[in-house]
Amino acid sequence: MAKSQNALHGEKLMNRCTRCILPDTYPDIVFDSEGVCHKCHEAERRYVHRDIDKLSRELLGIVNWAKSQKRRYDCIVPFSGGKDSTYTLYTCIEKFRLKTLAVNFNNGLRTEEALRNMDTITRNLGAAYLSYGPPWNILKKLYKEFLLNTGQFCFPCDMGIWKTVQRTAEQYDVPLIVSGFSAQIESRGSKIYSYNNRLFKTIAKNVMSTGELNDFLSEAAIAQKIARRLKRFRLTRYRRQISLPEYVVWDDKIIKDTLYRELNWQKRADGSSDHIDCLFAPMKNYLVVQKWGFGEKTTKYSAMVRASQMTREDALLQSTEEERRPIQDAMELFMQKLGVTNEDILHAKTKSHLGYL
Repeated sequence: MAKSQNALHGEKLMNRCTRCILPDTYPDIVFDSEGVCHKCHEAERRYVHRDIDKLSRELLGIVNWAKSQKRRYDCIVPFSGGKDSTYTLYTCIEKFRLKTLAVNFNNGLRTEEALRNMDTITRNLGAAYLSYGPPWNILKKLYKEFLLNTGQFCFPCDMGIWKTVQRTAEQYDVPLIVSGFSAQIESRGSKIYSYNNRLFKTIAKNVMSTGELNDFLSEAAIAQKIARRLKRFRLTRYRRQISLPEYVVWDDKIIKDTLYRELNWQKRADGSSDHIDCLFAPMKNYLVVQKWGFGEKTTKYSAMVRASQMTREDALLQSTEEERRPIQDAMELFMQKLGVTNEDILHAKTKSHLGYL
């Protein structure tokens, strides 16, 4: 089996895919006889031969349907001030002329850059904007509990974002939700990260009341959806939720160039343009590296290599540099805000979310 071996900056030697840069520590990875991983073959089947013209027509049909509903807002965009959500908001307003409500989940960890971006972008685009978040004492308990039990802390934020968006869509009767999450570029794999209501309830019930859980649990049961429709005297679907990157070419360079040029969007102080919306982003990546030997940049840049947005050589160099940056300041902030210890962080690598799904 031909797999390339790459080691940079003193990292442990890893066997990596010969096409992208996924290492052999990626969960359940399979290499063919040429050393190409199964994720590359999967991406080729799903994305290489996509009919973008057909998808664009389908997207335009969804946009026109949303406008035809004649609501106060045509769509909601989950908005964090980060790169992808900002570009999604820009596209909905500037390209499709949708009456758009930007909805932010205040997770207690918003960066100064994200707050400035949210203010600047909503002003420049003339977007309506709403933000909601539970009290910090609740969020703090949740982040700590999830870290100690699953080795990761992001679940409350991801659950909270979608519950806030869905609740707002119901309140304002908004027919369309448009997110900027790209499964092609951002997906890490279910064994690295995935979540659902069951996982959240099992962990969160130890630190919060049943009423407090309602800020996070998404509508899941068919009976709930039917009841909601009947409440509005409708039998057919009256709201759609889509991911914009599934319908367009999601090119990182084009996105960043547009945001800098058109909207005066700002990076983090350290120069990073990814996950600039969260104070704990460096720790999020650190925990993945400690457990799997690689971080989020490896999975993202691998996807960008597959999408011909980056060379394999650049992906390997940049991921190694970015995933090995010192994070002592970020770790101290993390421990201070959550009240956790070095031992808790070290122990996190032995924990998994999979048993709770």
